[in-house]
Amino acid sequence: MIKTKIIINAMCFHLDSTNTVQYYLKPNLLLNKHLKKFIEIKFLDNIICINCKNNIRKSFNHGYCYYCFKKLARCDICIVKPELCHYQYGTCREKSWGQKNCLVPHIVYLSNTNDVKVGITRKSNRINRWINQGAIQAISIIEVNDRLLSGQIEVILKKYISDKTYWKKMLQNSKIIDLKNYRDSLLKQVENVLSTKINFIKEDISFFKYPIVREVENVTSLNFNTENSIRGHLIGVKGQYLILDNGVFNVRKFSGHYCEINIS
Repeated sequence: MIKTKIIINAMCFHLDSTNTVQYYLKPNLLLNKHLKKFIEIKFLDNIICINCKNNIRKSFNHGYCYYCFKKLARCDICIVKPELCHYQYGTCREKSWGQKNCLVPHIVYLSNTNDVKVGITRKSNRINRWINQGAIQAISIIEVNDRLLSGQIEVILKKYISDKTYWKKMLQNSKIIDLKNYRDSLLKQVENVLSTKINFIKEDISFFKYPIVREVENVTSLNFNTENSIRGHLIGVKGQYLILDNGVFNVRKFSGHYCEINIS
């Protein structure tokens, strides 16, 4: 029996030698060891901003108070639409944050969540990005020097391929796809559109396995908006979702929520 209280945040993880993702709900709570066990996550009616640590009644953008949501560059619209990055105009909410996170090498990639999609991320963050979206395969295809250019390239590519992850389908079984062939076909379609100065990458495919003990059937969303206690038998973890036998719980969505965790 495990009983502990935590402030929820995005799950941390690492890859083991078999490329299986090992998930932690907090530093010493490895979820992979508790598959098939009964888990209860009880919301204790308190939310704490994950940035300023103030108590709040409502969170914004997965864990921030309204003040931080409006102040922080990581909460700006350009985070979800990188082609709108406005650092060059001197209007970034946090200049130093923008320098560390936007004016650094970025990659454009293809990943297989429920199907092939295109996306962008910091080069140093690509493994985390792929695992957080529940990809079973991923491959970098283009490298550029900043976030803005990667976003502009993504806009071009998503005319030919989706940039969306459909979370319900992602949580169900995905089939292995020949991403190298898909990459070559896609880049051939846009070779006359993209600049010849772009650095095209020829990399191997990364593969990821997730701790899921049986096929996911019930993808009903479980959340604190409708009930204060999430409970069920843990049958898997993928992306930022706990997969229970009666539904799925998006951990990251409820960052900052103070909860009691019971595992038996």
